[in-house]
Amino acid sequence: MAGIAGIASPDKTELVNHMLDKMSHRGWAWRDVIEDRNITFGAIGLRIQQQAHDTLKKNGLARDSAGDGHFAQAQATAAGFELKRDPLGVTPLYYGWTNSGALCFASEVKGLLEATRDVHEMPPGHCYNGLNMEAYAQITIMASLDEPAEIISAELRRRLETSVEKRIGDGRVGAWLSGGLDSSTMAALTRKYVGHFHTFAAGLPGAPDLEFARAAADFIKANHHEIIAKPEDVFRVLPEVIYHLESFDALLVRSSVINYLVAKCASDFVPAVLSGEGGDELFAGYDCG
Repeated sequence: MAGIAGIASPDKTELVNHMLDKMSHRGWAWRDVIEDRNITFGAIGLRIQQQAHDTLKKNGLARDSAGDGHFAQAQATAAGFELKRDPLGVTPLYYGWTNSGALCFASEVKGLLEATRDVHEMPPGHCYNGLNMEAYAQITIMASLDEPAEIISAELRRRLETSVEKRIGDGRVGAWLSGGLDSSTMAALTRKYVGHFHTFAAGLPGAPDLEFARAAADFIKANHHEIIAKPEDVFRVLPEVIYHLESFDALLVRSSVINYLVAKCASDFVPAVLSGEGGDELFAGYDCG
């Protein structure tokens, strides 16, 4: 995760730095702000995002990439910027216009608000040059697989293992672990690539997830960390959670409070974690009846 921001106006280094300051949690290892002709833009990031740092300086491309096709970017052009967001919308990007008519963008709303109150979410799978919004990708419904279950499951495992291996990097990764199928699978697949493997779980006193996570961590021989959250802890971090989510959606806020607490713990040990997030959406894990 990196943070990007910019405005199609010259001599705005101070403003862009204010925009990046609002998103400083996205990266503290490096920061660059560039003025080029009639635009000012910049990015912040972690050490593991050194390639994004180099691309910004060499190619005028501010990019927040989650890897493997998930990204938000702003390419400097003769007329200003071309904004682009990944097909699934995994990586956030917002844009708007200042009172003087300058296009500006940022990874988060709080960063964009330093430049304008005109806030729009960049649609997934689209490009925007300040005049035209064009779709470059779309999700299509594929035909059902006509293969034996054994073949499908073997291919699924191969793809999961390949995806995990791509994200190991220098091995300094951990995993959120609830003890459920999704997070336990990801932790188990990651374990063989990481020598000193940290797992993290959080929950209210007596939460069954804590017991299941303990069992899973013990099975894969991970260095397990457990956060027991009290009600007062939940209320204490609630404003911070809403601030970072940029949403008052009740279900989203509720599910994010515990994740926030466990993420703060994880940040003391590793710069990145894997999780089982998204598994229910992909494999129909919710009861929709």
